[in-house]
Formats: sequence, structure tokens, C-alpha cells
Amino acid sequence: MRNRHVGWIAALLALALGFGVGRLRPVDETVASGGDAEPALKHAPPTPAAASDAWQRLVANGGTRTDARDADAGHRIAATPLPTGPFGASVAQLEQLAQAGNAAAAAALAQGFRDCQFFRPATSEQEATAQVEDAAARELAFTDQLADEVQRIAAQQGKQVDIPRDSARAALQRQLQAQHEQSVRCTGVDPDAARNWPFWAQRAAQLGDLDAELSFWQLMIQHADVSTPDELVAQKRIALDALQDALHRGDPRALAAIGKTLALGLFAEPDPYAAYAYLSAAAQAPTADSSTLPWLNAWHNLFVGGNTHNYLERELRDLEASLSTSQRIDAREAGLLLYQRCCSRMGR
Repeated sequence: MRNRHVGWIAALLALALGFGVGRLRPVDETVASGGDAEPALKHAPPTPAAASDAWQRLVANGGTRTDARDADAGHRIAATPLPTGPFGASVAQLEQLAQAGNAAAAAALAQGFRDCQFFRPATSEQEATAQVEDAAARELAFTDQLADEVQRIAAQQGKQVDIPRDSARAALQRQLQAQHEQSVRCTGVDPDAARNWPFWAQRAAQLGDLDAELSFWQLMIQHADVSTPDELVAQKRIALDALQDALHRGDPRALAAIGKTLALGLFAEPDPYAAYAYLSAAAQAPTADSSTLPWLNAWHNLFVGGNTHNYLERELRDLEASLSTSQRIDAREAGLLLYQRCCSRMGR
């Protein structure tokens, strides 16, 4: 269900960030401390070309082809317009379009089924009221906890901040509206079909939907524990192909996604140098809302400050301890070249 109180939470987090609440990030994503001493190097400093070569080796080893999508399903051709009615009433038409190779229809099925996977219509007015009240209580508890954290951190810095608390009435109204919207959107959706939303996300990536291409690697990570080894091998090939296609199409977000996968070691051993180069390349693009990075969820968008610059700077800081000063300089130079090669074609 889409949360109606994101704006309220965003305001709290904006205030929190003003007090240095970068510390609210998850404990496994610590920021590297910026010391002057350079780490011991196992190898000689790589050349700027090494960053691009590292990714291209992965692509070649994965058996992907840059031109694979150009020969597949005509996803560069203008797609048939999608149905505009509620999702539940549009499923059959969307499935027909997706099966015919429409990438946007496959992406719409993935998003719609994902939004509706936990929807169960209330069987009585009493049950509907209880659902709204429970959702409003959870919302208020979360925002109160966040406001308390902001005030605690402000107090540690010798400051005082007055945060107005939201009313139960306002929370109830938001949740009532949200429940109504979800009911309109999801009525008629088969729960079994909704649980299969990752299939359509994968299909959208294979057909060339850009957001699906850019985020499939994250979906693969999230579902790794329920995938067989053979499925993971196949999914890695799809993810590699999808990211390479997005890069070939000149989308600068592909640079950021590739950098993140190189840092995580998703396709091979982690490569901090190449990751730093790709992330710094992505940072050359104009700053945009972080919601344009489809592998980030709504809460992550808020915690990184709501824009791509903050996200990329945070990712770069996390890698700094693994690189010497000279490596960071070389990687940033490589990033300039990577951006020029990638993104002068954006919009083709």
C-alpha cells in the first residue's frame, strides 16, 4: 500500500539531516572514516581504462550481447498504449500485451501485482474500520519514534527543536483514503498471480523496460534465498544483460547501478576501484530526485536525503577506505571518461 504520510516523514528527515542524522543509516552501511594514511596496496594502481575493462570482462564472461535487445521484440518501437482503468480490471489486457513483447505492460504487471499482493478485501464494515485504525496506529507510532530520534540527536548537539505531532484524526483520514484507493486498484486481482510479480519484473527487464533493467539486480538479491543455484546463474546473466543494455542506451543511472553491483561483488569479487569509477561517473549527471533510481525503495530515498547527489556521495564515501588517494584520483578520471562514453547518447 502506498503510504499517504511520506511528505510528513520527509519533513522530519529533512530536519534530521540538518542535525547530521546520517547516523540513522542501517548498521551494515557504515561510512568510511576519512584518514590520511593510505591503505596498503596489493597491486599497482590501476589505469583509468581498468574500470571499464572490469565491467566489460564481466559482460563478456556472462555471454551477454550489447545488441541483443535491438534484435529482440522491437522494444525500441513505440509501444501500444496501456489500459488506463484500475489495475485489477486491466490485468488480462496487460498480460496479453506483455506476452506479445510489450515491455511497459510487463513492468505495469510487476508493479501492480506487487502493490496488490497483500490486499484482501474486508468482509464487513467492522473489519474495514479495524484495518484503517490499525494502519493509522502504526503510522503514528512510526512518526512519533522518528520525531523522538530527531529531538534526541538535536539535544546531544545542544540544540532544541520543536516538532509538531500529527493528530490521530489526520492519520485516520490518510489511511481511510489509502485503503479506498487500494481497494479500487486491487479489487479482482488473483492473490496467487500477485505473488508471482517477480516473474513480470524479470520479463520487463528482458524486454527492455529501462527501470526494470536498472533494478533487476536488486530484485535478484532480495530473492536469492528462494532461488535455486541454476536460477541464480540465469538471473545473473539477465541482470548483466539488462545493465549493459541500459548503459548502451546512454542512461547515466546505469553507471550508478553498475557501480553498486561492482562494490557488492554481485557478479565477481568486489572491485572497489571500478565501483568508485562508475559511481563517480554517475555523479557527473545532473542531480535528480533519488526516486529516479528504481532500486531504492521509498524509505531509502528519504534516508539518503531525497536526491541522487547525496546517494552517490554516500556510496563513494563508503568505498574510500578501500582505496589510496592516488587510486581515488585515477578512478575519478576514469569516471569522467566513462560518463562521456555512456551518456552523450542519452535520448537516442
